[in-house]
Amino acid sequence: MIGRIRRRSKHSWEICIDIGRDAQGKRQRKFENVKGKKADADRRLRELIALRDGGIPLTTEKATVAEFFEVWFTARERNIRPRTLHGYRGYVRRYVLPSLGAMRLSQLQPAHLDTLYSEMERKGLSGTTVLQMHRILSEGLKHAMRWGLVTRNVAQAVTTPKKARPEIRYLLASQLNHLLSSIKNEWFGPAVHLAAYTGMRRGELVGLRWSDIDLDRGTISVRRSMVRIGGQGFVETEPKTAKGRRLISITDAAILMLKKLRANEAERRLTAGPAWQENDLVFTSALGAPVDPDTLSHAFSDAIKDLGLPKVRLHDLRHSHATLMLSAGVHPKIVQERLGHANIAITLDTYSHIIPGLQETAAKTFDGLMAAARRAPVS
Repeated sequence: MIGRIRRRSKHSWEICIDIGRDAQGKRQRKFENVKGKKADADRRLRELIALRDGGIPLTTEKATVAEFFEVWFTARERNIRPRTLHGYRGYVRRYVLPSLGAMRLSQLQPAHLDTLYSEMERKGLSGTTVLQMHRILSEGLKHAMRWGLVTRNVAQAVTTPKKARPEIRYLLASQLNHLLSSIKNEWFGPAVHLAAYTGMRRGELVGLRWSDIDLDRGTISVRRSMVRIGGQGFVETEPKTAKGRRLISITDAAILMLKKLRANEAERRLTAGPAWQENDLVFTSALGAPVDPDTLSHAFSDAIKDLGLPKVRLHDLRHSHATLMLSAGVHPKIVQERLGHANIAITLDTYSHIIPGLQETAAKTFDGLMAAARRAPVS
């Protein structure tokens, strides 16, 4: 028997599901009452079947933390970005399972999470990392409660870890110019150039296709991101937010660079012959395969070190792009649109280190306007 639903009253239903046999071979069933419509009972039955088939014991005193999270991750595959889910799995595997994985889910207490977070901080992990761990646990336990595996979300009884404000690192215009001129003939030079001139994310760069670029109009349409996930290879995903789908204007220098890159690709295609992988990607290997994002980052880091520049990541070119534009007086709304931030508040908060200087500039500009007005004849 897969499961059945029996009506108890007008708005009450009894669910019965087969959960296997005990040590003596006797059939075991789980009964549960659901209030509401028949659709509510149907949905709950499907949840119980998914839990049972995923290996979660439906007697709440038996399910372990490790068993629950494995099934929860599987259930979330259809509505979480692959890269994000891969990160969630890594957090739980690295920080939770060693100390709490074998514990019964029903025995998990707030004190266990407090101890976990304290231990993470003792090991030198940042407040941002601890906070992310807390969010993952809280989200998972919310579903465990909805599935009837626990009676409360113990993560809600824990003091939320404080997120450390990240240090924004960026290159000055002179440093950026030195970097780009020094690596322009390297295989990764064009990708770094475009990162600096557009503020695009690493995944957006390696997922960029020629069909996304209009060289005549000087625009790039950001439509996707590409990541590499262990066991899955290269995976294309949607941009992080709705605003992540965006149109970016590019400079004449970027257009010229892309035209040269396209011509170079045509030569590489001829050299590779049948071995060439046709996928329309802008940045590829010698045979047209996607560029590994980590390989691109490593090449960038090596160049930064060799040139004696401040230690920044490839992602920090995004910060450099935004910082230089804001410093030059570009409106934050335009910067938000170029970066693909969900809203302007994120842009203003992230680059608040620039705001004091902009305030001073604005005050001086207004003072100049009033001085000019005093000198002008009254009309």
